[in-house]
Order: sequence, then structure tokens, then C-alpha cells
Amino acid sequence: AIRSSSLDWTIVYPVGLSNGPRTGNYRVGQRLKLSGFPVISRADVADLLLKEVDDRSHIRQGVLIAP
Repeated sequence: AIRSSSLDWTIVYPVGLSNGPRTGNYRVGQRLKLSGFPVISRADVADLLLKEVDDRSHIRQGVLIAP
């Protein structure tokens, strides 16, 4: 339903989540090469979400976030 709406949206798909600190060191994209079982902190996911509010570079996209 969200994909067909007229709203501006971004869906973020994180890899495995941890409770670690924010590092600011992560990759974002629709297609990322992953190996093993990557883990990213919830703080880094939150960092991306806050940046997307202003940046808006992934409007109407689903993106993966990974270390």
C-alpha cells in the first residue's frame, strides 16, 4: 500500500541488528554485495533515518543498510 501511495517514503532494510554504538560507517543502496552474516547497530540505522529526512536521496525507494 505504501509503494502505491502519493506520499514520499523510504523503506530501510537493515541487515542483522546489534545494540552497538553509532559508527557512521555503513553502506546504503538497493543492491549491496554482502558476505557472511553482517550486523549493524540500531544507532547506525537511526542515523541513516535521520539523515534521510533532510537528504531525501532515496525517496520512493527501498534500500539496504549494511556495514
